[in-house]
Amino acid sequence: MYKIKHWLIDLEHPLVIDSLTNEERRIGYHDHLVILMLCREAGRILTKEDLLKGAWPGKHVSEGSLTQSISAIRNLIEDNGKEQKHLKTVAKVGYKLESEAVSWQSPSVDVVEHDPEVNITSVEESCDDVLNTNISQDVRRKRNRNHLYIAIGCLSLIIAVCFPFLLTEKHARSTGWHPFTKIFSAASLTIYCDNKKNGEWLSANLRDIVDEKIASGKLKRLIIASSKDTLSIVIIRPSSDPINLVVLLQSSLKTDQVVKIIKKELNNYAY
Repeated sequence: MYKIKHWLIDLEHPLVIDSLTNEERRIGYHDHLVILMLCREAGRILTKEDLLKGAWPGKHVSEGSLTQSISAIRNLIEDNGKEQKHLKTVAKVGYKLESEAVSWQSPSVDVVEHDPEVNITSVEESCDDVLNTNISQDVRRKRNRNHLYIAIGCLSLIIAVCFPFLLTEKHARSTGWHPFTKIFSAASLTIYCDNKKNGEWLSANLRDIVDEKIASGKLKRLIIASSKDTLSIVIIRPSSDPINLVVLLQSSLKTDQVVKIIKKELNNYAY
């Protein structure tokens, strides 16, 4: 992964890791794409058009969005628009990240110089023992991590289902509102809704994109809890922490607009 100052840039997820404290910090999805492009082309000028095209694929956005991402990156690496120690602005063209500010962080490999007195067989056996120990430790860590993901997923599901109830409890007592019912349930998609027609509309319009995300390995399961006022979205990704989003809706929003919100969040987090 790339390293700028003491920050390690994750190549797959929009987060950075402090190499000094191992603290993880989430950054914006588009900021992540911009900083990766700058790191890959460190020492070269990237035009604004290339950055907009690469970090906002298929979207038409203003240069202001790119300016905000550049500002966020400068704040992260403790640079600023005035001094521009590491991230340079090339007037009317684009931006350049200085090559000396970027390094590649990879697992270190210890090199053992040949010594005629060293028994090669013993060295190989020692290496095998270390490798087997590391494999066993990796298996245990992965098993524990999977258990953690399952626990987090269950907790997220409970929150997704219960939060709208708590949020609208007062309204329910005064208007006779009925609780959520499970409208659709499958291995990849579950929908809870207070309106059967709206729930069926959601399931019909979400199944294709859910199947597409699952087929590409970007999604494991999607859980939706929708009411007139709130929308809970639980995105469960393979080998990643579940994402739980709660959106307060305007009463005037139509079902197709709710579908657009869900698809947008899927594209933001299951990429």
